[in-house]
Amino acid sequence: MAFAALAFSAAPAFSADFYGPIQAQQDFQKANYLAIDQKCDAALNGKESDPKYYLVLIERALGRPENNNPLRAWLVLNPRSSVAWASLGYLYKSYADNYRAQGDTSSSQYTNMMNSYKTCVDRALLVAPQAAYINGLEIECLQGFGPDLDKMERYFKQGQAFDKDCYWVYAARSSYLAHLANADWPTLKLFMQDTANKAAGESRLKMLPVYYHELYAHVNPGILADYLAQRENWDDIKAVLGDYVWNHSGDVEACSWYARLGSEAQKYPEAWKQFIKLDDNAYLFGGWISKEDYVEKRKLAEKNH
Repeated sequence: MAFAALAFSAAPAFSADFYGPIQAQQDFQKANYLAIDQKCDAALNGKESDPKYYLVLIERALGRPENNNPLRAWLVLNPRSSVAWASLGYLYKSYADNYRAQGDTSSSQYTNMMNSYKTCVDRALLVAPQAAYINGLEIECLQGFGPDLDKMERYFKQGQAFDKDCYWVYAARSSYLAHLANADWPTLKLFMQDTANKAAGESRLKMLPVYYHELYAHVNPGILADYLAQRENWDDIKAVLGDYVWNHSGDVEACSWYARLGSEAQKYPEAWKQFIKLDDNAYLFGGWISKEDYVEKRKLAEKNH
C-alpha cells in the first residue's frame, strides 16, 4: 500500500491537553527544536549516524509524555516533522516495553501505549513516505500486534526502494523474523550475512552479522553471556565491530555498542577499552537499557579488566 504525503495546515487533530500547555519561552524552545530537527535531518540524509539513535537521544533527553512533554510542544510548532512524530512514538514504545518486561501485555494500558506508538509512526510515514527508516519503524511496530508477514515485507520493500543501504530497515526485518515463534535462525543468519557481504565500503550494513549474534543471544532466554562469549561468536563480533571501533575511535555509537556487547559477554578487557573513551552520556547510544545499566556495566569492566 502506498502512502501519500499529508500536508498539515495546522496542528494535528489531537486535543489540546494531549500536547500540554505551551510555555512562555516558546521562542527559545522553538530554536532548540529546530536545532535538533536540523541534526536529525542530517541523519536522514546520511550525514550523521543512524537516525534511530537520534530518536532515542531525543526521547531520553526531552522527557516523558506527561508533565508538559516538550515533544508535544515541538509537534505544535512543527506539525510536519516526521522526526518529531517518530520520536513521540518512541516515548509510547518505551512505556509499552515497560509493561512487556513485567509480563503485562493484556492490560488496557499496554494496548493504549502500543496503539499510540502505531498512530505516531503512521503519522510520521504519512508526513515523510520516502523516509526509509520510518518503514523500519513500521516493521518494529508490527511486532506488538501479532505476525503479519505480508505487511512486514511490504514495509521492507518500500524502505529498500527508498534507500537500499538503510541499516534500520534490514535490522527491523531481522528483529521481526527473530521474534517469531517459529523463527528460522539459519535462514535469517544467511540473509543478514549475505546483505553484509554485498554492502559497499563502510556501510553500516556490514554490522548485520554482529546484530545477528545479539538477536540470537537476547531472544533465546538464559544463554546471553555464554553464547556471546563462545569463541566462534565473539570472534565474529570482534572481527566486524571490534575492528571498526579500532579504526573509528570517535564513533560514540559504535564504541558504546561494543562496550555493551563486551560487558554482556563478560569480555571486560575489551569492554573497558571502549568505556575509557566514553563519557556519561554514552548510554544514550548502543542499546543500553538505562543509564544505571551503563554505569553498572562500566564499574564491572573497570573492576575486572
